[in-house]
Amino acid sequence: MDTDETDPETGDPNGLQTAVGQFADGLSTMNVQLNPSAAAKAKDPETLGFDEGVAKLVDGSNQLKAGLKKVYQQRGTLASGVQQLTDGLNSLNVKAPKLSSGVTQLLNGSGQLSNGLDQLNGQVPTLASGVNKLADGSKQVDTGAGQLSDGLNQLNSKVPASSTG
Repeated sequence: MDTDETDPETGDPNGLQTAVGQFADGLSTMNVQLNPSAAAKAKDPETLGFDEGVAKLVDGSNQLKAGLKKVYQQRGTLASGVQQLTDGLNSLNVKAPKLSSGVTQLLNGSGQLSNGLDQLNGQVPTLASGVNKLADGSKQVDTGAGQLSDGLNQLNSKVPASSTG
């Protein structure tokens, strides 16, 4: 079987799940064949550690087989996640130049804004002076308007009333 083939009967890619299962079964068989009776174990203390090691190895291979089965069952989700990650990276790669250009424009615009604010701040005293002159002028206009009104009233009182007859 090629490395990219999937077993049509089990759906097992590359026979990996089958190989792990066969390994676990072989260890179980070896454990049964090498496991002497209780009386023999009691006489040979060296086999105690070996038996425990084989039992742990069998248990570990069974856990590996179960874990591999879970990974195999989730391969579609994993492939979908990898595709989403790839799509996201491609999108980021496409949009990064626009983002960079936008940041450059923002930086240039903030520099122009800063310059404009500096110019505005430099002209605030001139504006304040102009507002003060306008206020003084409006007081003069108000005073002049009052004087004009008084003068018109005096003029009006000196002009004889006309009689139409």
